[in-house]
Amino acid sequence: MAKEDKIQQILICAKELFGLYGYDKVSMRDIADRAGISVGNLTYYYGRKERIMLAVLDQINEEVSRPADIPGTLAEVDAMLERFSKIAAQSSCLFRRYSLDEQLGEKMLQCQKNLVRANRGLWAETLRSLERSGQLCGELYSGHYSELITAIQMVYRYWDGYAEMEESIGNRCPQFRQCIWSLLLPNLTEAGRREFFGHILPGFAPGRTAS
Repeated sequence: MAKEDKIQQILICAKELFGLYGYDKVSMRDIADRAGISVGNLTYYYGRKERIMLAVLDQINEEVSRPADIPGTLAEVDAMLERFSKIAAQSSCLFRRYSLDEQLGEKMLQCQKNLVRANRGLWAETLRSLERSGQLCGELYSGHYSELITAIQMVYRYWDGYAEMEESIGNRCPQFRQCIWSLLLPNLTEAGRREFFGHILPGFAPGRTAS
């Protein structure tokens, strides 16, 4: 495996483990085992766990800073939500509670802010685009869609932990994409609703049940 591929594999595995168990509960051994390499090989690339977390945060910041295409149709919004559901899972390491040193804590906070800022801007542009195309109604009051974006952001922020809790008490695992559409649907025009029920809703996967 090439060096760059190995580094990428390490970061992917670390991000998954930090998201599942939290930074504090993941060891260098855990990361090495998940990546399929020795601890010695891991320390060759990253001497300490803190450096791995910093590299993960740098990677997330880089992904967040990339310009995003603004959806112009409901089908494009649906595709964006599919991507967001994966990003929400991959970025869950940002929203676990950790005991971090000052450098890591500051970097984590900045990464969270960057993600929130980027997503708010993307959704604001998306809602304006849908309104211009006649698929979204105008605001019912000043600030209506700003608050809708806040609700979407909160779903994104708390998704991973909440979905786990629902499953832990025997409920069907909620689906990220469907939850966001439930917020958007009441604000669609008649044309938008026809598009949703005719083309978006049939593509929903049934939520899996907890075992």
